[in-house]
Amino acid sequence: MALDLAKMRSKLAPQTNNKSVIDGSLYRFWNMKIKEQCTVRFLEDGNQANNSSFWVERQMINLEFPSTLGENYNKQVKLQVPCIEMFNPDANEFAGGCNLKCPVMEELRRWYKSAKDTGDDKLETLANKYWKKRTYFFQGFIRVNPIKEDVSPENPIRRLILGPQLFKILKSSLISETELEPTSITNGTNFNIRKNDQGGQANYTTSAWDRKNSYLTDREISDIEKYGILNLSKFLPKRPDDKTLEVIYEMFEASVEGNPYEKKWEEYFKPYVADKHYDN
Repeated sequence: MALDLAKMRSKLAPQTNNKSVIDGSLYRFWNMKIKEQCTVRFLEDGNQANNSSFWVERQMINLEFPSTLGENYNKQVKLQVPCIEMFNPDANEFAGGCNLKCPVMEELRRWYKSAKDTGDDKLETLANKYWKKRTYFFQGFIRVNPIKEDVSPENPIRRLILGPQLFKILKSSLISETELEPTSITNGTNFNIRKNDQGGQANYTTSAWDRKNSYLTDREISDIEKYGILNLSKFLPKRPDDKTLEVIYEMFEASVEGNPYEKKWEEYFKPYVADKHYDN
């Protein structure tokens, strides 16, 4: 499948109105030590319909509750729920221009409008807390790996999850560099993820694309033929149906009110703490 670069760059351009398989294939680059670097050669998405990008975007809403209803001890509950608007990747999501409507996001848009009209900073802060969080799924070969992994997967094609900081760096060059064809067999290039420290937090702002071509090797081409490339959309959460959307909004209201998590929701969403690396 040929990647449509023009369509990809159009999709990445700033919008004026916009604010798995458990097989060890996920490459946890965040486990690098400070000042270490890994080098990735990205591959295209195996989804033939996705010819405008070589990644998929995941959109999740974070909810938290002070405790679980019916339990005698207070233990904070955290979980993530899918935003159905992730299935409208080309829509103007901030303006609400989506065919699929997320009830939580619709409410938050009303909050933002009210906060703007009234100058209510607290309401805007609360809306920011619940606004959907984005992460980006990629795949590729790890050409330089500084991490000592306990077990290396047989399939060398690895999955990666990038957060907004790294994605912003990655896409900025894709918009401006007209000759860049990141996943091309002969005209592709590497992306270097560099981990530094900033105030005790991991920082990846010095990450960058190489400025020279890098062919896929015969071995890498052979591995692609042997293992195939992934349809990245298969790693997205299941699209919520109408009943699930009702439950999501019910949980959202409970979270805003500071009410406990109710075990009746476990049929739909079991609590867990989101991985810290999603902030990269």
